[in-house]
Amino acid sequence: GLDRPMASGVVITGIGVVSSLGKGLGSNREALLAGRRRMASPTLFHVAGGDPSPVAQIPSDLAFEPLPGRLLRYDSREARIAAAACAEAFASSGVLEACGRDIALMVGTTSSGVHGLEECWHEYRATGSPSRPWDFANQHLAGAVARAMTKHFGLRGPHATVSTACSSSANAMILAALEVRRGRFRAAAVLGADTLSEMVYYGFGSLGLVSP
Repeated sequence: GLDRPMASGVVITGIGVVSSLGKGLGSNREALLAGRRRMASPTLFHVAGGDPSPVAQIPSDLAFEPLPGRLLRYDSREARIAAAACAEAFASSGVLEACGRDIALMVGTTSSGVHGLEECWHEYRATGSPSRPWDFANQHLAGAVARAMTKHFGLRGPHATVSTACSSSANAMILAALEVRRGRFRAAAVLGADTLSEMVYYGFGSLGLVSP
């Protein structure tokens, strides 16, 4: 319960990164130290009218492994990117072996798998039938990535999703740290996962929050 004494601290043992600067912590660190930027017009979708505003989009030429066939119902662009980041973090930390996969997972996300849903919608409007089935609950809803990563890595601890707009990942980290300190579980993985989508792009644009 909440009356358990808290541990003195929480240690971060591994990090995985996928961003517009590239895949992997090393690539991102090198780009940041060199002052490189990766802002460009979006290529994941067509921008109607006017000059598109630049965005920090994960490069389309970066390849991400699809989830295995048994997890096809969870497969999405966001899940693939999340799996790459998680794999790097787990490999660098050794926590899977140390804790026997009894690891909690806290995910911070806002748009979740909405980009894939948008693709299916456009295909449906154009052809009357999307090219692949879309599982709304397991590929789109906010908790979809947490379920996908729990199954993909065989995690046996609890998982939760925090969706509080731009503070989602920060709140997921706070929640995980508090629960580890309270002794609820030995270790936790914290994942921030969002991909560019039309909803986000046009939503921020309508609020006048996109820099020209």
